[in-house]
Amino acid sequence: LKDYKVRAHALLKKRDDELSSAKDLSAARELEGQLAAAEAEATEARKAAAEAAEVLEEERRRFAEAEEEWEKRGQDMEAVHQEVLERFEKEAAAAKQRAAAAEAHAAAVEAGVKARSGEKDKELEAVRGEKGTELEKTEAALEALKRQHEQLQAEFNGFREIASSMVEAKDREIAKILEDTAELRMASHAAAAAAAAGKKGPERVASRELSLLEGV
Repeated sequence: LKDYKVRAHALLKKRDDELSSAKDLSAARELEGQLAAAEAEATEARKAAAEAAEVLEEERRRFAEAEEEWEKRGQDMEAVHQEVLERFEKEAAAAKQRAAAAEAHAAAVEAGVKARSGEKDKELEAVRGEKGTELEKTEAALEALKRQHEQLQAEFNGFREIASSMVEAKDREIAKILEDTAELRMASHAAAAAAAAGKKGPERVASRELSLLEGV
């Protein structure tokens, strides 16, 4: 536009010189018409350049607003995902602790049952010389104690399987949360990049318009 103004001023000066040196009225009028056309062309060029500059500024403003909005959405989304992930990690850790405590308790119960069973065996040996009825009673008590031990052992095994299933389920749930979080982050970044690419189009159009005006 600056070069165009220089050329326009040079043309105006040239037309003024030609007008002053014209020898007849017809030539002067023709030069005046050319001068008016040059002035109109320069005015139109300045108007087009101003409009193009306004369009470019508006596109830049809209792009900045869109970029800020996408950045804010990405931050909010990441905060929510982090909060969910931390909550599930705490729940998984608590479940593992409960399972470990339950397994330790079951092991202690099993050890106690075995100890009592051993004591009963010793008592049985001590009363070997007593009456048969007393021996039968002792053997019956020992058999009942052994059945109790087997029942407790079965309950312990069942509880341990349940605890292991709970821990595995929590591990799978945490892995799914991590995978979803990674996919959402990738989608957010891709959307932001797509928005940025889409907003660059109008800016290139405005730049081409300015280049065309400067080449006039």
